Amino acid sequence: MRAAKVSEAEIAAIRAKAGKGKRRGTRIVVIDKDNVAAVRIFSRLGTKWRRDVLTSPKRLVFLHTGIDYGAAEIVARALKLELDEHTLDGLQVLEAEAKRLLGLETLRDLQRS
Repeated sequence: MRAAKVSEAEIAAIRAKAGKGKRRGTRIVVIDKDNVAAVRIFSRLGTKWRRDVLTSPKRLVFLHTGIDYGAAEIVARALKLELDEHTLDGLQVLEAEAKRLLGLETLRDLQRS
């Protein structure tokens, strides 16, 4: 991780989470060094998603429509990472999978209520 310029604080946080990883369903993921920049940027964009809100008399639903790429550029710059074509491709792959999972979670929530 140091070779990928991950800070000591981030490494410590990852190790702390891994130590707690004895719980069922917790996984440690190995990331190819070519994708580290995209994953680091993506992991910092948790609150920087564009959303649509659907309302009805009984419910309020937030739909995640995609990453705010303006924010991604700011995050990349703050992390001293280049948001080049390869990194952008990686972000889009991560975004697509996250949207799929968030959509499934929203659907399950709607089915329960």
